Amino acid sequence: MGRLDPSTGALTPIQMRDLYDLVKNVELGPAVPGEIRDQFDLAKSIFAYSWFAYEFATIAEGHAYGVLEMALRVRIELAGISVPPWKGLKLLLKEAGKQGWIDPAVFEVPSPLEPGKTLSILDNVINLRNRLSHGRSHLLPSGSLDMMKLFADTISALFDNKL
Repeated sequence: MGRLDPSTGALTPIQMRDLYDLVKNVELGPAVPGEIRDQFDLAKSIFAYSWFAYEFATIAEGHAYGVLEMALRVRIELAGISVPPWKGLKLLLKEAGKQGWIDPAVFEVPSPLEPGKTLSILDNVINLRNRLSHGRSHLLPSGSLDMMKLFADTISALFDNKL
């Protein structure tokens, strides 16, 4: 793997530091509880270690899905809302939207199939998480990084509102 310098056209091999640099600025907001922050930092570290094993990017993404679910559960619990433990990510995201902690519009992206229309990547978040959780893998490190950025913003938004 390498990085192409657009100004020179030179291909430079990617180093572990390059992968770390990609995730180091993916940060959670200051109000996010420490237990969630620690787990998100673990996902970032796993991503950086994909330099050693390419597949670690997928593992990092999978862990980030778990951190998102953890953050949703903690936020809902802090608000005193009762959610059965077997309810999953889809319900938790709906509850966060219902409570106004996250804006579903953040998950709207232009539709690749219907110009001028949008689609929600929330359904894809749930489907991708389910695929990883139930034994299917995918290998798209840039997509893993994009999901981690989205989750960092989403988790931060959950705790921006003061209780």
